[in-house]
Amino acid sequence: MKQRITSLWKAVIGDASPARIFLLLLAASWISVLISAPISLGESLKNLFFLDCNDAFMDFFNSMRDVAQGIGVYTERKVIYPPMANLLFLIFSKMMPSAYLNTDFDHRYEWLDHTASFVAIILFLVLSAVAFYASCRSFSSKQLNVKLLSVVFLFSEVFIFGMERGNIVVLSTAATLFFLFNYDSQSKLLRELALLAIAFAFSIKLYPIAFAWLLLTEKRFKEFARCALYSILLLILPSFFFGGPISLIWLLQNTLAFTQDRSDSTGVIQPHLWMQAAGIKPVFYALFVIAAILFLLLSFIRKDRQKNLILLCTVILAFPAFQSVYAWALFIAPLLLFFEEKKWSALRIVYFVLLVVPMLPIPIAIGTRPFSEFLVPTVALLLLLLCIGDGIYFLVKHFRNRKALAADTAEK
Repeated sequence: MKQRITSLWKAVIGDASPARIFLLLLAASWISVLISAPISLGESLKNLFFLDCNDAFMDFFNSMRDVAQGIGVYTERKVIYPPMANLLFLIFSKMMPSAYLNTDFDHRYEWLDHTASFVAIILFLVLSAVAFYASCRSFSSKQLNVKLLSVVFLFSEVFIFGMERGNIVVLSTAATLFFLFNYDSQSKLLRELALLAIAFAFSIKLYPIAFAWLLLTEKRFKEFARCALYSILLLILPSFFFGGPISLIWLLQNTLAFTQDRSDSTGVIQPHLWMQAAGIKPVFYALFVIAAILFLLLSFIRKDRQKNLILLCTVILAFPAFQSVYAWALFIAPLLLFFEEKKWSALRIVYFVLLVVPMLPIPIAIGTRPFSEFLVPTVALLLLLLCIGDGIYFLVKHFRNRKALAADTAEK
């Protein structure tokens, strides 16, 4: 009996690679969800989503109602989406009856009364899923079953949470991942498409442009210049549908106001719960600044692409306006790099755990909020501390080695 259990364990664990462990953890999470679903009369499934799934797809439908107001999308509705994102919602809104698009906030759920709503949301979800899968699938690896992993990521908490919201960040993330997987491709066509992809991601959510910094660290200045040109065009051209370039000023004002509101709010929906304690907020922002400076230094010195990418994603997700469950999908890029490694170290195991845990569906809610909404900011803080500690340790070691090398050279 003991031998059979041992054999079964070996068959399941296999080579105990990071990819295999991730697959097993995700499978175990879904088993827990499916087992608890009938016991809880479906509550465990609802616990995976925003507001117990009582606000399904409203990022999508609210955005269509917003863009129907023309320039009012920025001046009245105070939207923080860039013009390209609003243009996409405007295109989808053409499927909807004007009777719904002109409803006020209290009647936003009336999309259920219109057949066109189901056509629009299905098309949007299919587009998002295909784009997300195709981007993950574009990762090139001789060691991994990328096709399988690309499907698996579609069942992660970060993906299904974004889909249930109908949030356009799924498309932005897909474009960002495509850039990260192809900006250094041997194919000239894929490299150029990667530049267009990150420009498109920027035109939807702005913050992905930070990843273009990788081009500068590799001294690919011409490609960076083309990326900047694509980004400016994709940002400005759609603005003429919403009042012209002046809408970008309104966008900036709305974003700053949104960031301030999110940082100051004491509501449980806000991610920075620890920042409500006296004196914590300045410390948190100090950590954010330290991590950002570390990245700028390490991106030119440290040759560990995976850790540099984790640090960059961590800095981005530490910013209040960008931190969300679905944005955690950015960590898929360094995670795939992690899967290619054959050796484990204590530090890499900690990195692995922090990256993976928020991606697992956990059928627990706190009030009407899924556990993931509380888990993500907490893990983001832990990851921020880990990256800072690891980065400082590397710099100290690096400069000590340089000093020792200089001393040896002087003696000779």
